[in-house]
Amino acid sequence: MARHRSSPDWFTVQFDRHSEWTTLRIPDEHFVEWQEGAVRLFTETSLWDGLVRLQSTLVEKIKERDWTAVSPWHLVLHLKLVHDIKSGMANFLPTHYRTWPVEIQQACFFAHCLMKGHAMIEEDNGEDFGLPELARLPATVRPILAAVKPLWHVLAEPAIRAAIQFHRSQHEQGFDAGLVKLLTELDERPDAASVLALLETTPDAIVKRIRERGDLHAADHHFLSREPEGNVLSEAFFHLNEFLKRDSAATALARAMLGDLDGWTETVRRNVQDAKQDLVVEFENTPTWAVNGGFPDAEASQDREDLERACASTDRLTKFLRDDVTLPAHLRRLLTLLLKDPLQSNVSLGRLLGKSSATIGTWKRELAAKYPHLRPSRTLSSS
Repeated sequence: MARHRSSPDWFTVQFDRHSEWTTLRIPDEHFVEWQEGAVRLFTETSLWDGLVRLQSTLVEKIKERDWTAVSPWHLVLHLKLVHDIKSGMANFLPTHYRTWPVEIQQACFFAHCLMKGHAMIEEDNGEDFGLPELARLPATVRPILAAVKPLWHVLAEPAIRAAIQFHRSQHEQGFDAGLVKLLTELDERPDAASVLALLETTPDAIVKRIRERGDLHAADHHFLSREPEGNVLSEAFFHLNEFLKRDSAATALARAMLGDLDGWTETVRRNVQDAKQDLVVEFENTPTWAVNGGFPDAEASQDREDLERACASTDRLTKFLRDDVTLPAHLRRLLTLLLKDPLQSNVSLGRLLGKSSATIGTWKRELAAKYPHLRPSRTLSSS
């Protein structure tokens, strides 16, 4: 892969963080009051009519723009804002009213922005909503500026997505790497599906494309995840995320569109091959883990026979790790860490694997259930 490219100083986009648009809410107890304010907005001001007239101008400007010339950094920023605004539209009304038609929910959202803009100008007559060049507009008109930004992004969404797909077609391999990073960053967050939908992909589609990569196909058992939550977390992707550990998923996607990650399959294939020795656990002369029939811990016994039996047990387990290609990647990593230090707590293991202590406990129970012939009483306990 290409040398690491740093993101611009202004680029602070992170998909796993909420912005102001996603946190807009109307509490149930305030909805009647909000409705009264919306009625006044439509009947006593020209703000809504002004926003509707402005829409055609924004549509024309969006059509005139060459979006393929927009930098990937800005495209990712736009994509995140589109996601947050759409999330806000879907959730800002009280739960009972979220079954309204999408068009009505959107109209309510923009009306809310206009009402919020009106309140901000009442509080500060000089409010310019980040557009100082328009600060001279009359205070009766200026609240429209509070709704322009979300309206612009909603109208520009098709163009933004088309531009991203254009860059994706030029750097498909690298874009897959960015998607894997995005999947692992969002993990089990409920809005992960909506982010992936904006990128016109699904976890299954990502796995399918990656499995079809010729450089990875020969060692497919290393790359196909068997985790129940469906995340793509296998040996190859642990290596990829290690390579991208300094990057957020947003940065990885932008770099992918710039071509920085085009060689990721070759890099990952080489890294996995080089790391195969890591899958064969090396033990000290006095192993600390006894298996198969409850062999005594070698540190607790000076008996030569016990020591030889414990060594033979760890040798068998080493061979199991090396040869059993059906062992899921997440259990392989857990088992490797446990063999190196069987007394590690679930909390410390979770830090190393990027998971919660509860998830580590679940993995331990899964390991004990699938491989009952491995009976390390302390190591596989779920606590």
